[in-house]
Amino acid sequence: MATDAKRLNEVVLKDAYFNAVSIVAPGIPGQKKENALGYDLTKAKQLLAEAGYADGRGWPANVKFTFPAEAAETRSVAEAVQGIWKSGLGIDIVLEPMEAKAFDNWRTTRQTQPFHMYVSGWGSDYEDPNNWYNLLFHSKADFFYAHWKNTDFDKLVDQGLLENDQAKRRALYESADKLLNADAPYITYYHWARFDLIKPYIEGLYHFRVLGRVQAYLVRVKK
Repeated sequence: MATDAKRLNEVVLKDAYFNAVSIVAPGIPGQKKENALGYDLTKAKQLLAEAGYADGRGWPANVKFTFPAEAAETRSVAEAVQGIWKSGLGIDIVLEPMEAKAFDNWRTTRQTQPFHMYVSGWGSDYEDPNNWYNLLFHSKADFFYAHWKNTDFDKLVDQGLLENDQAKRRALYESADKLLNADAPYITYYHWARFDLIKPYIEGLYHFRVLGRVQAYLVRVKK
């Protein structure tokens, strides 16, 4: 709630992407913007105080934010988050950039080892909620190795995976989405966007999707 995703995208990343609404990207069945915690610094400070760290006092030293060093965009976000949390909450975090291969090796070991936080991302393989809720966030899948487990969430997405009635299925995933956002094991700071420059002599632009990605274009060229 202290991480201003709108500012990260529009200011730090020069409005290159879509502003993050909640953890799961809009358009995925189950995602509801009403479930998002939103940006609320006052509430964040209150929660931090209730946790015993009023104005950052007593905050643990050497809390690390790990990321691949080669990505300038990721470094910019990490530095911005460090500043936002320092100015807004009074807490310090340590940036831990790693060479890409070392970062990949380190991330793999997080499956069984603890960590503080790191940067990662995801894009749909196919347009279905199980490609998000079940594959990424279920405690038995735990793609990001967050070590987060919510038994009610697991039950809901297990039911959603087997439900054939689309309305009931969506409702199950919406309930799971609410739990995911309330527990907030992840902070989403933008949703990827695709931009295309189209020559004026191109007409009838139509793209089709395979596995959730733009794979090809059908166009008509003016003579």
